Order: sequence, then C-alpha cells, then structure tokens
Amino acid sequence: MPNPSASEAPPAADDAAGDGPTTPAPDDDAAAERYLEIKATVDADPEVAKGAQFPQLKADLEAIANGAGAPTMRANAALLLGSLFDVRGESLRASGYYQHAATLVPDDAGPHMALAVALASTGDFEGAVKAQQQAATLDPDNLENWLALGELHTRAGHQDEAVQAYVGYELRRKGLIDGLTLHDEAGTYVVGVEERIGCASALAAAADQGTGVALVYALRTDPDPTVREAVARVMGVHRLDLYLPVLQTQAKEEADADVKEAVSWALAEIARDPVRIDPTERPRLPDDDPRAAQGEVPRAEAAPEALTEASTLAPAAPAAADGGGAPPAVPSAPKEAPEAKGEPAGSAAAEG
Repeated sequence: MPNPSASEAPPAADDAAGDGPTTPAPDDDAAAERYLEIKATVDADPEVAKGAQFPQLKADLEAIANGAGAPTMRANAALLLGSLFDVRGESLRASGYYQHAATLVPDDAGPHMALAVALASTGDFEGAVKAQQQAATLDPDNLENWLALGELHTRAGHQDEAVQAYVGYELRRKGLIDGLTLHDEAGTYVVGVEERIGCASALAAAADQGTGVALVYALRTDPDPTVREAVARVMGVHRLDLYLPVLQTQAKEEADADVKEAVSWALAEIARDPVRIDPTERPRLPDDDPRAAQGEVPRAEAAPEALTEASTLAPAAPAAADGGGAPPAVPSAPKEAPEAKGEPAGSAAAEG
C-alpha cells in the first residue's frame, strides 16, 4: 500500500526533522519486532513519552507508520505514537496519528474510537461524534461505543441523537443479557458456550443493577465453568457491592479451580474499592471510557427483579416453512483483538 498523501499523513510527519532523529523504513519483520519492543517499553512506563527516549521512539514509530509494507502494521505504529502524544497532553497531534490509522484500516473500530477520544479532548465534539459514530457502526455490539456516542452527542448539543444512542445501548445490552441467559424448556441455551462468554465479557461496560441481576443468575446457574469464570471476572471489573453475597456463596460451593480463582479475584477487587449504586443507577467508575466522563447516564424507572428459570425461557420462535424454528437473535460476541505483530489491535486505541 503506498504511503499516505499529505492530507492523510499525521500532521507531525512534516516536522519530524525538527523534532528529533529520523529512522529509515524497516522491512516488515524488523518493523514488527521494533514495534513490539516499543510497545513493551510504553506498557511498562507510559511516562517514557515525556522522557529523553521520546524523540527516538517517535522517529522509529513514524518510520513504521509511513514505510512498513503491511497497512495493519503501519496502523498499529500510528496508534501507539498517537497514544504517546496523548500522554504528553498533545491531543491534537495524537488525533492526526489516529486519523492516519483509521485511513489505513478503515474497517477497524479501534482507530475511530481513539480518534473520538482525542478530538473530544480538544473540544471538537462534532468531529468526535463523527468518529464515534463510525466506531459504533463498525462494532455495534460494543456497549462502550453507544455510551460514548450518547455522551458526545450530548456535549455537542444533539439531544435527540443522544437519546437514540442510549436507546441503541439499551437494545444491545438486552440482547447480550438474553444471549447469556436464555434457554429452552429443556434447559438448552439458545447460544453456545463461546457466545455466552462473549456476551458476558461485553457486559463489562454495563455496570448497572439490571445487568448485575443477569450476571448473578448466570454465575449461579450456568453449567459451563468457563462461562461462570467469565461472569465472575466481569463482576470483578464492576466491583458492585451487591455481588458480595453471591460471590461469597459461590466461593464456598464452586468446584472448578479456575472459577474459584476468578471468584476470589472478584471478591478482592470489591474489597479493594467497592462501588455502591442505587437500584436504578449506572455509576461512573474511575476506569470508565474518558469519552463518557461527564453528563448523566439515563436511569431505569424501577429496580430490576431477580431472574428465574421462567423469566429466562426463550420465547417460542415463529414456525419456519419446514415446521422448524430459530432461536431469538442476539448480538454477536465481540471478537478478540489480534496480536500486535502485523495486525491492528483494537485494544490499542484504548491506550491513548
């Protein structure tokens, strides 16, 4: 893929010579190796962005972002360099690198999410809305995308659009809960184990009591230990104190070692920093997406009721032409982001 035009390139690329050293474009194997080295350095100490190593790190990442052969590797480098500028407090320059990454891998939601964060930090809420809308379109089952989109519409003064974004969030949250809990009269779940794990993991962005009720039900009733483990870990992410009784009971009764470890971790997380919410409240947690750091998340009208075998019975599907039926549709489980070597990691966007 050819190098981007001037309009597509990160704005910092033009003044690279004045900022520090330049690095020749490496071949793809060398680019991947150097990228992973830099990423490990940044993961270990993000403040390296403010230190003496920054000019060389910048030069090496720019060389990869502008000269590597694989668009995915170039996008990864641009995302990482953008995150370094974010650490330096230079959100406008960071946004240029995120835009560059979005141009290289237009079907990946991660760069658009990072771009929305950076643009919102500069006060460009219209631009942030546009980027976040694209992220939600590309990854509609990521609940954080809809919360962020609603928040950005609110901050941009788009009240009707904000309401629609929150409606989109609620529809998908309900679909994920259904995917995690619904079963037929024989007790067979409407989706398989991997899909239920994906649904549970996606609900980490929904720290409300309604979601909590569903997670409690899944922890106590799902027959597969890998699903129970995933549910316990999401409870640890939420840190809601309402989980304590069920986790304490599960710790005593659980037979699977991996689930017991996840339950112990969740209990420790809640003990470390418990989150208490009203029955209809969705709290703002310290690690929430920064795009949703202000404003009010809509509340439910009433406290949720506990789920039961009857309430999680899948509705009968309309009979098909051959007399068969189909299970109710649920959002697809989020895919794991590929590793950094030669592939764009959607999670890299969050590092900004």
